[in-house]
Amino acid sequence: GLRGTGSNAVKLDNVYVPANYVFPVTRVVNGATAPDGNYEPDYQIFNVPYLAFFLAGFSHVAIGGVERLIRNFKEKTEHRVRIFNNNTNEKNAGTAQRTLAELNIQLTALKALAKDYADRLHRYQDEGIRVLDEEEREQLFAIRGYIAKTSAEMATRILITLGGNSVYKSDGTERFVRDILTVAAHPTHQYEDAMAGYGSAILGFKGHPTW
Repeated sequence: GLRGTGSNAVKLDNVYVPANYVFPVTRVVNGATAPDGNYEPDYQIFNVPYLAFFLAGFSHVAIGGVERLIRNFKEKTEHRVRIFNNNTNEKNAGTAQRTLAELNIQLTALKALAKDYADRLHRYQDEGIRVLDEEEREQLFAIRGYIAKTSAEMATRILITLGGNSVYKSDGTERFVRDILTVAAHPTHQYEDAMAGYGSAILGFKGHPTW
């Protein structure tokens, strides 16, 4: 499962679930509050579009993972000697320098997108917006999908550029890359679905049925 987020699923058979243990996701997505009214008026979940709020954390997991990988890439590059390349120091290579620069610029762009997403959530809360129009709902999905896909591409680039040593289980690089790939594979962040849904909504059609 998603080791980076702790997501798990549990299936139970022949178990009674009391109504007060059930979270009515569909109703909340459509703008409803807690069915019994027992919640604080400023409780954010019932004052913002629920799925947009609930799914916001995945992007930060991916961005945080990429930021750590970039730091690792810099540290390893500074001390890396290419034994099959005339024992040259990798930090002196223009390719490594360019890669590090591009990764940092991409990271800055992803953080700006994530901040824009968070700023919208704060605005929704301030203005009491619980349900979004179709185009904005799908634009948020597209932002999540773009961050996940770009993070996965950056993580994979780092893994490949660092070479075979970074694939060992004893190296943290492999674990971070795997978790970021899993975020990108999650249905709530599937890039192709996100862009198809957003493009459809821009043209006045329905977007993705769930996200």
